[in-house]
Order: sequence, then structure tokens, then C-alpha cells
Amino acid sequence: MRVSPGHFIPRMRPSFARRPERVVGIPVARENLRFAAVMPSARFQENVRPGPNFMGSPYSLACAPVTSSDAVAAGDGHGGAMRPVTPSDFPALARLMNEINAGTGLLLVQSPEEVAEDLSLPYVDLATDAVCIEEDGEIVGHAHTYFVDSAERELRCYVFGGVHPSARERGIGSRLVAWGVGRARELVAANPHGLPVAIRAETAAGDTASEMLLADNGFVPVRWFNDLHRTLDDLPPVREADGFTVAPWDASRHEELRGVKNAAFRDHWGSTPTSAAGWGQMTSGFGARTDLSFMALDAGNLTKVAKAATKMFPLSTFVMAADNDNDKPAEKNTGVVSADNAVKEIGRGTVLYPPAAEGQKVDWNAYVIQHGEDSARKI
Repeated sequence: MRVSPGHFIPRMRPSFARRPERVVGIPVARENLRFAAVMPSARFQENVRPGPNFMGSPYSLACAPVTSSDAVAAGDGHGGAMRPVTPSDFPALARLMNEINAGTGLLLVQSPEEVAEDLSLPYVDLATDAVCIEEDGEIVGHAHTYFVDSAERELRCYVFGGVHPSARERGIGSRLVAWGVGRARELVAANPHGLPVAIRAETAAGDTASEMLLADNGFVPVRWFNDLHRTLDDLPPVREADGFTVAPWDASRHEELRGVKNAAFRDHWGSTPTSAAGWGQMTSGFGARTDLSFMALDAGNLTKVAKAATKMFPLSTFVMAADNDNDKPAEKNTGVVSADNAVKEIGRGTVLYPPAAEGQKVDWNAYVIQHGEDSARKI
């Protein structure tokens, strides 16, 4: 399969056994070990009609979810019993996923903690949405659905899973895909908003066995991605963006940041707005490092806001509380410069900013946390 140059965009896990994209417009740092290798991946989508008639398509598969009291027995040489995944399986699942990744040439290592987050709400209900197949007490295959509910654009559910290289070509993968598609159909069946519906899966390009398995179950390729990697040596210089300030992640602006992320990805293929629960998991779950994350602040609207405020409060005197980026030349100190310009434009007011030693940048929130409100009021 040829990869279009236009599709060279970052993706965190280009494999069949992966969750939906976790890279967001706002740089949320996450701890994931990545190697200097480029691994193409293909995204497959079931060939079905969109909208409420989805369940009536000719590709329907009758496959009920497995419950804890109703494991699917082995049959016709298709592996052992299929049963629900439990938290005690997470270490074994992590080992299995890593062995599957190694078998397909994907240099990705997952931990039990990461598996636990992947198989948790709001996207996965462990009781109904994840299964595994055992042989002689060892898990040799797994599958889970990942339902991304939405009220706009599209309704989608991913089917992820894999089979140990030594257990392939025995029908185990077919059982898992059939279960996954059946469960996905149940999850998207309601579709109260009549949205286009997609059931998707992913596999590493070149994994012909998985590609054929998905094709046999009604999937067609719809998108290709590349994981892009580079070393941290000889990094290019940081380019300044006039009118913007890069500030440390501010948890008090959690919901505002979610809105920015959703707006940034509104026109991206296969993306729907991230819910409050999903954003909470993304920014506070396993591997999330908001202490290494940042946000870009635009000071360009300060003058417009000041002008509007003077019309609403014509007799008031205004205080502009500016961030102090004293690590830049005075003319590049965005917060102070923008506040000064706003005061000059409206013809009255005072600019206040927290003290910062030369070479440092301080915002009011950080100053209050470090020195207290009483100290801030005295400035």
C-alpha cells in the first residue's frame, strides 16, 4: 500500500491493538517510549451505509457480547474459551500486546497500567466491552471495543485486538473480530441524532494477515498514517510567535482548554469533540504529564475587551493585570506590552504585573501560589 505524503502526521500507536488517537492540538505531554523508526499503518473501516439504517446493512453479524456467566466455548479448532477480561488479566494482556507488537515489527511497549486505562470508562466498559481467549491457562488473543459517543459529525466505534503470533491461522482472530463487530453494532445502534456511523480498526501496514482478516469481515481501507520520530539531538531554535505567550498548563482552565482542543480538531478527519470525561482521562490518566505541558495565550484581544468595558463602565478606572515575561526583551514582553497598549488606547487605567527577575517569566496565578494573595494585593 502506498502512503500519500500528505498523510505524514503523528499518531501514537499505529497498530491493530491500539486506542484512538491521543495526540491533541494542545501539547499534553504523555510518557510513551518511542523509538527512531517510521512504521506505516492502515486504518480500516467497515463498508456500511451511514445513518439509522446501519443495523439493516447486508454486513450485519449476529454476535452478542460475552458476559461473566456466559463464556463462549471452544469449537472447530478455533482456540480455547472466550471470556470477559478482568483487572487481574492486565499484566498478561500487556505481555501479549507487546509480543504481538514485536511480531509485527512495531517497537511499542505497553504496561499493565496503560492497559488498565485503555480498558476503562468512559470509552470501554470492562464488564461488556473486552474479551480474551485462553489456551492452557495462557491468554493467546484479545479484543475490545472503544466507543466514542458523539452528538455531531459521526458516531464511531473502534475494534482493537490481536492474536499471539504462535496462535495465528487457527480461526482465533476471526472469532475475536466477529465478536468485536457484533458488540460495536450494539453500541452504535441507538444513534439518536441520525449521524453517519463507522466501525473502525487499525493494523500495521505490512501485517497482511490482519489486513486479510479485516477485509474478510467487511472492512475496507480508508486512511493511512505514519508515526514520525526524531532524536532530541540538535533541536532547531524555538521560533517566537508575536502576540502569543506560551505558559505552563493551568488546571483552573481545564474546561476552557478542552474547548480549544475541540475547536482545533473540528475539521480533522475522524475526529469528534472530546467529552468532559474523556478530557479528564486524557489530561490526568496514566502517562499524562501536565507539569510538562503548556498552553498558548493570545493577548491580541485585550484592547478590544478594554474598549468594550469602557463603554459598559464609562466612569470606572481599569487595572490591567499582565503576565511578566521578563525572559525576553522589553518589546517582546507580550503581556506587559499588550496591557500598556490597551491602557493607551482607552486613555485611562493602570498596568500591574508580578515582579520577575531578569531571565524569568511569572504570571499572576504562579505568583499568588508562591507568595500568597496578601503579597499580590500589595503590588
